[in-house]
Amino acid sequence: MAFRTFADTDEAAAYAASLDERWPDRAALKAHLSSRLGVGPTAHIVEFCAGAGALAAQLFADHPHITYTGIDITAPLLNLARTRLASHARQITWLEADLNEDGWLNQLATPVHAFMSLQSLHDLGDESAVARIFGLAAQHLAPQGQFIYADMLAVEPPEENINPGRLRAERHLELLQAAGFASAICTWKIGPFGCFYAQLV
Repeated sequence: MAFRTFADTDEAAAYAASLDERWPDRAALKAHLSSRLGVGPTAHIVEFCAGAGALAAQLFADHPHITYTGIDITAPLLNLARTRLASHARQITWLEADLNEDGWLNQLATPVHAFMSLQSLHDLGDESAVARIFGLAAQHLAPQGQFIYADMLAVEPPEENINPGRLRAERHLELLQAAGFASAICTWKIGPFGCFYAQLV
């Protein structure tokens, strides 16, 4: 999967700002995902595709005592996130890593109480890439751990040349259950997005 690249931090910052302009529902999505987080006040949260720290900022506003690991392949975006969340630096670990490879798994602090993501899992590749992340999340979560995320859904009726990682909401739930999550629900749909909550027993 070819990920977006940036010439410098300024280009990355322009891209990050454009996300909220192109998808104004993102503010509501961040608040919704954060509100679903049902863990202890000092829980460890890991975000897939952390980008410039948009969801992380929401999480720290709502849950100021968590520890957090943000994973992204794009160094300029992570640099923006570091700056944005500098006041929480002691609680944060940033990992520059390709989620489609396995190197990041050995760098995770444990236990992980929740994995989270905003709008990005479909960019990992096709359905098999999404399913792989679901399986890894289930394997590395603490008992009763949670997977909370929003992602862009498949267009209905289907269109040609659509990103193959964009799946129907029903397929998300099937893949989560196959990965080992005993409970998986779609908590909200808004615009092109679906929000999902899954938990281990």
